[in-house]
Amino acid sequence: MRIMPVREWVGWAVALGLLVMPCVSAAQDVGPVAEPALQPPELIEYFEAPYPPGALAQELEAQVEAELELDERGAVVAVEITKSAGHGFDEAAALAMKQFKFAPAQRDGQAIPAIITYRYRFFLSKAVPVEAPPPADVEEGEPPQAPAVVGGDPEETDPLADVPDELHFESVVRGDRPTREVTRQTVTTEEITKIPGTSGDALRAVQNLPGMALADTMGGELMIRGSTHAESMFFFDSLNVPLLYHFGGFSSVINSDLIERIDYYPGNFSARYGRATGGVVDVRLRAPKQDRWHAYAEVDLWDVGLLAEGPLSENWSLTLSGRRSWIAEVLEGANAFGDLQLTVAPRYYDFQIIADYHPDKTDRLRLLFYGTDDRWEMTWDESGDPTWGSGLDLHIYTYRLQAEWDHRFTRCLTNQLTVGLGMWGATDVEGHKLYQDWDVVPLLIRDELSWDPKRFVVLRAGIDTEIRWGFVEMVVPGDIDMEGAGDLDSQYRREWFELDGTRFYFYPSAYAELELTAIPRTQILLGLRGDYASSIDRWGVDPRLAVRFELLPRTVLKGGIGLFHQVPAMQFVDEQYGNPELQLIRAVHGSAGLEQKLFDHIELSLEGFNKFVDNVLTRSSEMVERDGELVPERFANEGEGRSYGLEVQLRHNPTARFFGWLAYTLMRSERRDAPGGDWRLFDADQTHLLTAVASLNIGWGITAGLRFRLASGKPTTPIIGSAFDADEDEYDPIFGAVNTDRMPTFHQLDLRLEKIWQWDILALTVFADVQNVYNRKNPVGRIYNYDFTEQDHFYNLPIFPNLGLKLEH
Repeated sequence: MRIMPVREWVGWAVALGLLVMPCVSAAQDVGPVAEPALQPPELIEYFEAPYPPGALAQELEAQVEAELELDERGAVVAVEITKSAGHGFDEAAALAMKQFKFAPAQRDGQAIPAIITYRYRFFLSKAVPVEAPPPADVEEGEPPQAPAVVGGDPEETDPLADVPDELHFESVVRGDRPTREVTRQTVTTEEITKIPGTSGDALRAVQNLPGMALADTMGGELMIRGSTHAESMFFFDSLNVPLLYHFGGFSSVINSDLIERIDYYPGNFSARYGRATGGVVDVRLRAPKQDRWHAYAEVDLWDVGLLAEGPLSENWSLTLSGRRSWIAEVLEGANAFGDLQLTVAPRYYDFQIIADYHPDKTDRLRLLFYGTDDRWEMTWDESGDPTWGSGLDLHIYTYRLQAEWDHRFTRCLTNQLTVGLGMWGATDVEGHKLYQDWDVVPLLIRDELSWDPKRFVVLRAGIDTEIRWGFVEMVVPGDIDMEGAGDLDSQYRREWFELDGTRFYFYPSAYAELELTAIPRTQILLGLRGDYASSIDRWGVDPRLAVRFELLPRTVLKGGIGLFHQVPAMQFVDEQYGNPELQLIRAVHGSAGLEQKLFDHIELSLEGFNKFVDNVLTRSSEMVERDGELVPERFANEGEGRSYGLEVQLRHNPTARFFGWLAYTLMRSERRDAPGGDWRLFDADQTHLLTAVASLNIGWGITAGLRFRLASGKPTTPIIGSAFDADEDEYDPIFGAVNTDRMPTFHQLDLRLEKIWQWDILALTVFADVQNVYNRKNPVGRIYNYDFTEQDHFYNLPIFPNLGLKLEH
């Protein structure tokens, strides 16, 4: 195990000290602590919502009630509809409220985040049109005099009320969405389904954010800030999930219409998350609609889906959703793999059932049952390597039941408990030899208690535990899943392992966070997390620190440093196949940056990041003594890694007409296989990443958008020759130095056009999502003939127009 040199720790400490110095200077002006005076936020800029055409035709009026989450600048960062009106009123009101601007809430004169209840009322009047007054002037029962005027006013209650049922102003963000991380990118509901090139798929939208490298074709993997997919963690409602995408990456495993938001943490995430050295993606699902029953059917070239949701009673609501693919026929017709002459038959389905119980404002219970099942059979010409035969058969499934209970004990004390139980498994048959069959039963428990006395401090503490039972049966080569494995010699490549049996792993953890806001315009977050891994009997303790300092009213400096540990994958610590004496993989994250609000809806962010990883897994040819017997070590913690770079994003937040962003990442990701060795490019390195996204509401129900992406090609290890092995009757490749070659640069333009027709009780949406508009042949890999004397590329999809429609009630 490598111990970080003292000079590196000193370097990190100096960098963080420079960041915190402005905070210390500000602290010198702080006088004696007095009793806090709370002042609720005040609406200073109001936006009128478009009246839903269908509701206007029926002369319907409505009132939508929502909770608005405001940041310390008075900007609306989240809208949650708490009392739905249907008929398009919810969507129209939410879109308008997200553009509101408030004078921020204050505690002792210091701006703080807040939550308020806001009622948005839609009125019809036959009087002569007049300009609508600001909503704060609209009194209950006195609608503005206009032919179709929108009005609304915040709930008028005592901000210091003690009774939870009457609490409509809160001086702290709710427990599931605090500002904890140095960097959090949030993809909103409006953006999720409108980004071109994603066919309206939520999780594919995440691939367009800063620091996100271009995913492999047909894989859907997310590579964050120079880390591989396996080094990051992914969550549905705070619980880890094994799979985000169906085979091919064409579609995510959950219906995008059920997603409230997606939070993306590229690094320096809080102590709430662990077991990862890369980044985090947390998907939060919305509650079912409560006004009436809604339903829709949708179909495009990928799949067909159905959804129904509505109230079961005054306190219960339910959502049912399901999808089934037919992409196999589409790909075969498009001959997507060109000269490879492969027969591809991917098939997937998924379903989600959400039940929401909300008896009062102190309790909420959510039940989520979801499942996904994928199968992909592939065949090719058998004239190549006889070991691998002529095909593969992949099958992956996940089923899980989750329960989430939120409870408010007092005004200051809240708790969130989430429990999940299910099954996931995978079967992989490749050619004549390779076979894998995993069946795992995971139990996941997360509980967080938050204490906020409204006096400059917030304390959160929680547990995050995973228990896994599983059965495994495998016949695999010794080089499976190893980064940089292209340089293996033939002897190691032909070493095969057979293993089977049951496995049990226990991963408990506990964490605590202290948030300090006593220094004016400054937030300091101290976190500590402890993780235990029974698979290798190791502990990891992770201290973390994040600082945000408001230099000017629209300018925020931010930075942080933290320690992160990750457990090696199960196959590497298996007693039969791997090394059960491995160490935890360890990473140090550091970053510093600037957030600048240029205009009301336009923000600029700039952030530099650095990550150092040690205890990285490498192959080992050493022999070690284990249980009194001399055995091969196979794997060791001899590697090191580093990733560093700069992210820039210019973002236009969603308004009624437009959203978009321009993001650029300059990055370097390297590894070396032994301390003191030469650094080489890592598999996840992509030097330049550029993404431009824009979506415009033209009017008349028409939305048009574009996405352009450019990325450096993925590093590859060249094959420089071959040698014939008479014993095996095959050619073995001779590899050059690891990752000394690179695929050509990727670039692609995608366009999206959408039209909505609204009638009394029905709405029809028709869209065309055209990927790779100018038909760029983007190479994503190389293939070779039997003796490695000839090579060719295989490519990303050619121009592909995905057409779809949705009929909604």
